[in-house]
Amino acid sequence: MRDPQVAWLLMLRRPPAIYVLSVFGLWWIFVGLSGFGVGRRWDFEATGQLGDSFGILSALMASMAAIFTYQTLVDTRRQASIAEADAETQRNAAKVARAEAAADREAAEARNAARDKAESRRDNERTYFGLLDLRYRVLADLKTGKGDSQQIGTDAAASLVSRVGPSFYSDPDTFSYADSYEQMFSSHRNDLGHYFRFTYHIIKFARDNFGPDAYEYVRLLRAQLSNAEITLIALNCAHGEGREKFLKWVETYSLLHNIDPSDRVQYKLDLYFRPKAFDPQAKASAKPLGEVDPLSVAT
Repeated sequence: MRDPQVAWLLMLRRPPAIYVLSVFGLWWIFVGLSGFGVGRRWDFEATGQLGDSFGILSALMASMAAIFTYQTLVDTRRQASIAEADAETQRNAAKVARAEAAADREAAEARNAARDKAESRRDNERTYFGLLDLRYRVLADLKTGKGDSQQIGTDAAASLVSRVGPSFYSDPDTFSYADSYEQMFSSHRNDLGHYFRFTYHIIKFARDNFGPDAYEYVRLLRAQLSNAEITLIALNCAHGEGREKFLKWVETYSLLHNIDPSDRVQYKLDLYFRPKAFDPQAKASAKPLGEVDPLSVAT
C-alpha cells in the first residue's frame, strides 16, 4: 500500500488539483491587490466587497472538486481493471502451469508404463525360453523298449507313432486309427500325458503373455518339434484328450505346418483339422474336410 503522504502528492499533481490550486492562487492575488490598492494602505472593506463579487468562485471550486472526484473514480476503475487483468494473467499462467504439470505427469507415467512393460516382456521371454529348454527334459522322459533296445526322446516318439496303424493281424473291416492310437497311448499314458500338457501350456503361456506377437514365439516351439512329435500331437488332437483344448491352439498357431506329408495322408489328418493347422496363410474360417464331405477323402 502506498504512503498516504505520497498518495496526496500524486493527487495534487493531477490536472483537476492543479486547476483548483491555480484558481485559489489567482483569487488570493486579487484579494491582496484589492486590499492594498495602489498607493493606499490596507482596506478590509474593499477586500470584503471584492470577496462578495467573487461568489462565482465557490461554484468554480465546486466544479473543480467534482472533476477531481470524477478523475479519482476513473483512476480507481482503471486501477481495478489493471488489477483484474493482472489477476486474469496470473490465473491463465496458473492454468498453463497446471497443464504443463499434468503433461509432465502423464509423460512420466507413460515412460514408467513403457519401462514396466519392457521389463515384464524381458521377464516373460526369460520364462518362455526356460520352458523351451525344460521341454527337452520332458521329452527325454519319453522312453520305449528296455535294455539295448530302449529308445529315448525323439526316437521314442517315432517308435510310438509307428505303432499307430494297421498291423498284419488287423481286421481291415474293423480297424480304427482312433482305437490304435488309444491302445498306444494307454501303454505310455504318464509320459505322453505329461508331454502333451507341458507343450500345451507353453503355447498358452505365449498367448497369455505376448498378445499379438504370440505367433512369433510359438514358431520357435514349432521349430523345435521333430516330425514324430508333430505327428504325435496331431494324433492326440484327432483321437485323444487334445480334442478338448489343444486342437484349438494347434490350428491357431499352425503347429502342423512342418508335418511329413506322408503322415498327413496316412492318418487322414485333413479330416480332423482346419487347413490353418497346416498352412499359416489359410483362412481361419475354413473347416476340416471331415465337416465338409468325409466321403471325398479316400480311405
